[in-house]
Amino acid sequence: MLNFDAFIQNENEVTVLFYAEWFSPSLVLKEKLVSELAKEELLLIDVDDAIELTHRFKIKEVPTLLNFSKGEITFRSL
Repeated sequence: MLNFDAFIQNENEVTVLFYAEWFSPSLVLKEKLVSELAKEELLLIDVDDAIELTHRFKIKEVPTLLNFSKGEITFRSL
């Protein structure tokens, strides 16, 4: 399993998508990002499978996008 903290420490900007399989707008955005971003730049987090991360980043809505650079959030979708 990928180490989340190591992934977000990347020197290059990376995108994390918090989504839900049961919510169709999440799936639409997921497919768009998968087709546009390299695997090394994108991490998909199903909120139902990652409760701890969902709480850690205070995810209240799906889909939510977070961009990170060197471990710091550089963008958060509303």
